[in-house]
Amino acid sequence: MTFARRMRRANAKADPQPLDIVVPDEHLRLPVGTVLSDPVRGEFLALPVFGWICRRVKVNTPLVMITAILIPSAEDPMPKGTLQIEMPVYPETELATLAALEAFGWDGRIWPEDKGWPDGDSDAETNLKSLMSQARLKSTLTFPAYDSGSSAQNVNVSRAQGPFLMPPLPPYEGDPDPEILAKFRTLCENPAFLLLRRTN
Repeated sequence: MTFARRMRRANAKADPQPLDIVVPDEHLRLPVGTVLSDPVRGEFLALPVFGWICRRVKVNTPLVMITAILIPSAEDPMPKGTLQIEMPVYPETELATLAALEAFGWDGRIWPEDKGWPDGDSDAETNLKSLMSQARLKSTLTFPAYDSGSSAQNVNVSRAQGPFLMPPLPPYEGDPDPEILAKFRTLCENPAFLLLRRTN
């Protein structure tokens, strides 16, 4: 469920009369985090498990979604919670979003269409299929460095419950790989091709 939709639901519960709330345009371009587990707050490393692309309700903006495990540090890898990260894709945020995906370890592959992790690791494959089924996904962006922890990124979980705005993504440094960029754009144009059995 997207940030805007959660806001509408929260408002509907709080007041039976619908409220005409306008979300500032600059906020719509920011990443949004939501804790999916028991409430947790603070500084963590976010270790990606799976990801997909969907569309923001009504305005149809592509949203890159990542579900990640929150761990205190590389020295203390015991999971403390689960975070969903939502990154909107606009012309001005496209490359920054791609850079974030690559920082998390995405190399352009989707699974099971493209071979690679978790193929050959029966436990990881079973666990990933189970998580994908719960999220109603048929495919996922793959993060091959997941099992080594090298793709974990620092995140500040500023709100223990409910969606919260995250800082703007840093710009892409250098030039993106043309093949990965082309695939990313194709997936943003047609998210259902990649993952979804139904729209959110």
